[in-house]
Amino acid sequence: AITSHRAKRARGIKKSLLDQINGIGAIRKRALLNHFGSARAVESASLDEIKSVEGVEAKVAKKIYNFFHEYKNMLRKIPNILTVGRILIVPFFVLAFYLPGFYGDLTALILFIVASFTDFLDGMLARLLGEESKLGELLDPIADKIIVATALILLVMDGTIRHYEVIAAIIILTREILISGLREFLAKGKIKLPVSNLAKLKTVLQMVSIALLLSGDTGNKIINFQDYNAQTIGIIFLWLSAALTLFTGYDYIRKGIDHAISEDNKD
Repeated sequence: AITSHRAKRARGIKKSLLDQINGIGAIRKRALLNHFGSARAVESASLDEIKSVEGVEAKVAKKIYNFFHEYKNMLRKIPNILTVGRILIVPFFVLAFYLPGFYGDLTALILFIVASFTDFLDGMLARLLGEESKLGELLDPIADKIIVATALILLVMDGTIRHYEVIAAIIILTREILISGLREFLAKGKIKLPVSNLAKLKTVLQMVSIALLLSGDTGNKIINFQDYNAQTIGIIFLWLSAALTLFTGYDYIRKGIDHAISEDNKD
């Protein structure tokens, strides 16, 4: 057990972020790990706590603290960069949508999938870091709505979504507008609307639906089971997404109305 612990400690010294700080040295690294237990604990330590480690001078302690502080700031910027990138993808997505043939279908599909993945990724990073910047809080819902609204409008204009199917697209877009206004209203009272599991399922179905519809004739050739091809399955998912949109949207609006009524009763 002791040997195993020492081996783990040795690996921690070799692979930790402390190795990226010039001028620390193996002795100070070992002292820091012995004192805090792990490189992650050093990362979270205050300047005074690092200074208290035997053998670590004030100048070195400040260097260590600044390194981790700058490292954290860099990580915090990544979700915002991904969000801005998702917005910047939109004009290229529109151009790709009008490219003819296989490469047009493939490019538009890839750009939409990349945008959808960055939506998941920036949210995951924000949760891992334990905080969300004000810029991210502002831009993230805008970026989500822009890419979805753009895709649905293009698919309607293209005739991929047609006839009564347009109703499903209208339901989804209307809900996005209503929820945006509702969030803004509730934000004044510092009330947040948590995203339910059904809302997350709705988002997944919505993204899969749009991705299938964007695949065009190429997708139909790849996904073709008797009477069901990529477009047919995409439309089915679109209606399922619209149904969940109505259900989750009603729940959000009900909470908003209840809050508005309670505020009016206070007056």
